Amino acid sequence: MRSSKKGTSKSGAEGLRILLINPFGIGDVIFSTPLIEILKTRFPDSYLCFVCNKRTYDVIEKCPKLDKVYVFEKGDQKRLWRENKILSLKSFVEFTKQIKRERFDIAIDMSLGHQYSFFLKLIGVPQRVGFDYKGRGRFQTAKLKFKGFDDKPIGEYYKDLLRLIDLDIYDAPSGIWFGSMDIEYIDNFFKEKRLYGKRVIGISPGGGISFGKENIVFKRWPASSFAALSDKLMKEPGTEVVLMWGPGEEGLIDEIKGMMEGEPVIAPPTTIGQLAALMSQCDAVVCNDSGPLHIAAAAGARTVSIFGPSDPNVYGPYPKSDKHIALKSGIDCSPCYRRFKIPKCGDLKCLGGIDYREVFEVVKSHARNERISV
Repeated sequence: MRSSKKGTSKSGAEGLRILLINPFGIGDVIFSTPLIEILKTRFPDSYLCFVCNKRTYDVIEKCPKLDKVYVFEKGDQKRLWRENKILSLKSFVEFTKQIKRERFDIAIDMSLGHQYSFFLKLIGVPQRVGFDYKGRGRFQTAKLKFKGFDDKPIGEYYKDLLRLIDLDIYDAPSGIWFGSMDIEYIDNFFKEKRLYGKRVIGISPGGGISFGKENIVFKRWPASSFAALSDKLMKEPGTEVVLMWGPGEEGLIDEIKGMMEGEPVIAPPTTIGQLAALMSQCDAVVCNDSGPLHIAAAAGARTVSIFGPSDPNVYGPYPKSDKHIALKSGIDCSPCYRRFKIPKCGDLKCLGGIDYREVFEVVKSHARNERISV
């Protein structure tokens, strides 16, 4: 549990004090970033903070409209409880004290649970807004009946929480923030690999950890399909393919490279900010239904994404834009992932049925035409 403090103006200290809470994955946090823009527009003098987990900290840590970002890792807290209950309690009490010292007027809780709203009530936060999922909104002062993300983009559900407090809502973009050091890191990579002046297609074959390691196959297009697509793209004049990867995905990249005829460019190790900077430089990025897709979209890249069990109208890039194309097989049983229930499926025709040649044609026509030169 930690926080990053960015300094507070006098007007911010005297304005409404607001806490946003989203403890979920990269995509969910990016879906919630329009709330930052909306709240700062409606309450320009507000003091605005965010609670996230350590995996998503880099998504918003550099956001200039946030005064402070807190990290609370539920998994770490559980492990510490098993190892040393006294230290676990001390750690949680210290986190609670940090939040209490801020004297927040209102908390927007996107956690779907009751734990955050319970401790916020204990420390005296007067307004607590959140989802009432399976009766877990009992400690909220304003709550939205909710059965799961089902019929509209997740970002719209998050905006509904602001509507509960009578705010006028408008279409704000999703955001991710990266700095000059991130840009310099990618600039050096592009120079080293002589990518400037070429059509660069980013391929991100991983992600999907939100389903859990045992179910990650439901989120990923087959490695063989990524390999075939990459080879076909590399046969296009002036085109380079960059294989992108995150922690623990080195083996996946090796597998894809081993299936290929050509030699793709392998991205260097990246933080989330560096990955966003890299994706922003690509002429198109091909992703699974996963966190990297939403990083690419928030970074301004043109994307082509592969969807299987999930509904792209709910889980696709947000806000919707003609810069983003989601591909799915169109079989009758897809999408089958609804209201957080992972399907039981042995063949995954929805993913395997998407042919790499179809994806190639879409990427070829969708990629940015102008070349980036140094």
